[in-house]
Amino acid sequence: MPEFIVSVIVVFAAGTGVALTLGATTANEFLWARGCYIIAAVALSVAYFYWLYEAPRGPLRLIIGSIVGVLIIAGTPELLRWVNSREVALRPAAVSAQTSQGSQNPMVVSAQFAKIRELEAFIGQGENDLRLEFDYYAILSKNIGIQNIRIGMRNAGKLNDFRYVNYTEGSDANMIMLATEGKYHFIPSGPVIDEGPHDVLFLVTTSKYSAAQKTIIGFIDSALIPTAIKQKLIEFKKGVDENFEKMIRLLDVRMNERDDFFLKNRDPKSPYYLVINNDFVTRFDPLKPKADGVLLEIAKYWKTN
Repeated sequence: MPEFIVSVIVVFAAGTGVALTLGATTANEFLWARGCYIIAAVALSVAYFYWLYEAPRGPLRLIIGSIVGVLIIAGTPELLRWVNSREVALRPAAVSAQTSQGSQNPMVVSAQFAKIRELEAFIGQGENDLRLEFDYYAILSKNIGIQNIRIGMRNAGKLNDFRYVNYTEGSDANMIMLATEGKYHFIPSGPVIDEGPHDVLFLVTTSKYSAAQKTIIGFIDSALIPTAIKQKLIEFKKGVDENFEKMIRLLDVRMNERDDFFLKNRDPKSPYYLVINNDFVTRFDPLKPKADGVLLEIAKYWKTN
């Protein structure tokens, strides 16, 4: 009897979700469609775990259990993505209806729609994709290698010949500097970082990082992005920058502790193997929550416009 009730809930919820997805025209209807799929997934999960508990052990239990588990884990996100794509596909029609009433300049509305869609695509990536977009892991590995070179030059008495700029990419020569108390002074042209032989106060970035930062700044500076969305985007950028500051501070701490954290970073037999990398991953503040804040503000804008 419980299995029958759960089956009815799954079929009814999933069927309603499909009907709403295909026929929805408002944000609330799409929201209900998502809710139906989630209810179906929860009900199916309950039945799934109950069946795993009750079913006799054997190969058939393993095969069927694996298939149903994959369907729940992979199928639910795909259904939600389908709802999202259907909702996004209807937005041009909504914009066209608005412009037909003469409420805004059609060219401006079209340009704004395209710009916000571009922002959605950029900021709507998953956590790992966002980290890759800003090249965190590549920059960390690059700077561990640069510090290995610097250690070698320091040990050879040639530290004065070391220049971070020699390891930059492209024409931007982009570096991040960390001005800590007692480690900088001012000259007429601006602040100068006083990096000691065991300090790490510079981070050499990559062309990919520069491109991602230019994209974010371009959205923030764009007149087509509403102010409320920009405010959330500024919070997201702050989170991105704070993680890079953590990276520099971590490199600085490890350099002041022992050179081996860098020299033996890639030695699998060493106790220093990937210690810096693991430290950074542990201390990293996820980007996705702040990115979701931007997406939520965009959703509010679509709903009210």
